[in-house]
Amino acid sequence: MFHREFIPWRYRFKSCVMVWGMKRDECIKEIRYSMDKQGVAPAIKNVAMSGASTAQMLIADLFKDKLTYAEFAQKRQALTQIVNDAITNIQSELQKQSIEAKARADQLALQAQQNMIMAYQVISQQQQTQQMINHQHQQTQQTQQIINQQQQIINQQQMPSRMHTSCQFIGNIMNCY
Repeated sequence: MFHREFIPWRYRFKSCVMVWGMKRDECIKEIRYSMDKQGVAPAIKNVAMSGASTAQMLIADLFKDKLTYAEFAQKRQALTQIVNDAITNIQSELQKQSIEAKARADQLALQAQQNMIMAYQVISQQQQTQQMINHQHQQTQQTQQIINQQQQIINQQQMPSRMHTSCQFIGNIMNCY
């Protein structure tokens, strides 16, 4: 059995993230049940659950090393702000108790959901772009290495080979080798 200090920190971090994600799932189920029991407005419940689902996707990206913890924290904070703003807007609209207010609340909830999806897609697109840039950089380096190797070969072929010549006189005749 390994002592705790011998387990690589990255493995421990991933284990913690995985446990946290599973515990968070349990909490979300309890929150959903509580919201149903309390009769929370469907628009607010939808935004809260969409935010929770999007946060779980961020946790999965953190676990898969698609995000650093700093990027994850920043995206999670932005997501929390989007959810809180949407819920605040929905609550304000619901307080008016009008048909128009309910329709607007549903529209705000839908817009918030779309914003979260778009935010997640932007994150994914940025990661894909960065991967593409890294791949192109690697290809450029490989191409430069090939060019350098070919230039070395050309330079070696252009250099005259040194010949050792020795000459010998036999009488009036010179023989060179």
